[in-house]
Amino acid sequence: MRGWVHIVLVGASTIANAIREGVLGVELRDVEEALRDGRLNPEETRAKLVEFISRDYRSASAELNTCMGLILEGFTRGVQQWVYLLASDTEVGRVCSASLAEFLTEFSRENLNGMLSVIDPIIVEHLGSQERFNDGLANLFSKIVEIIAGHKGKGDMVFLHATGGFKPEIAIAVLAANSPMGGVPTFYLHEHFREVIRIPALPLTFRRSAKFENLMKRIIMAESVNKRRYEQTYGKQAVRRAIELGWIREEDGMLKATEIGRLLWKILTKSSRKR
Repeated sequence: MRGWVHIVLVGASTIANAIREGVLGVELRDVEEALRDGRLNPEETRAKLVEFISRDYRSASAELNTCMGLILEGFTRGVQQWVYLLASDTEVGRVCSASLAEFLTEFSRENLNGMLSVIDPIIVEHLGSQERFNDGLANLFSKIVEIIAGHKGKGDMVFLHATGGFKPEIAIAVLAANSPMGGVPTFYLHEHFREVIRIPALPLTFRRSAKFENLMKRIIMAESVNKRRYEQTYGKQAVRRAIELGWIREEDGMLKATEIGRLLWKILTKSSRKR
């Protein structure tokens, strides 16, 4: 039997719940700065969070509340499992993902006969940067697709647990899960109903347009092109549509591919070669 793979987006739920319960002596709005300036020691904070999670992991962590039911089901079926924790490149992201990884490793050893392998947390570059947040989303998309493709190529089943993080990260993660290279179900803990919602896989395909593909191909190859000249070649509507869709952006009269646009183009060309 092939294995089960869990991709888990890590947000700030654990540290937020710990602060709410008085485990850490700071306000949530100050926790990132406190971890940076030393008011909170990252290692001591991680240890406190692990202890907090161990008391009742379902109430301590929205991420674990989403994925543990499926992990336990996999264990009863005798399936080898892997978990990937994806977090932002912030101090909160690092300490939360490290505490979840430590808890899951110990939980696997004590309760799952070691049949859950916890991969070292993956810190997604620029996901915590206001200036380069779009690049961070592109990096998140790329990493999820990479994990899915690697394991599906071995015949493993992959599940995305998208409760952690803010809405843009969740949206990008669901898009990655349903991209032509994906096709995996998504699990999400409903904020109000507190129930785990399963969103079935619905692999997306791109609508084929020779004009759009030629436009993107030339922009990708040239890095930067003159907007007016490309409007004359491909039409103003085609250029405007590509900008509206987020594949390209205008900058000082020039057109450039966005990071997400480059990733989607790569996926589009790969799916075309497979047909």
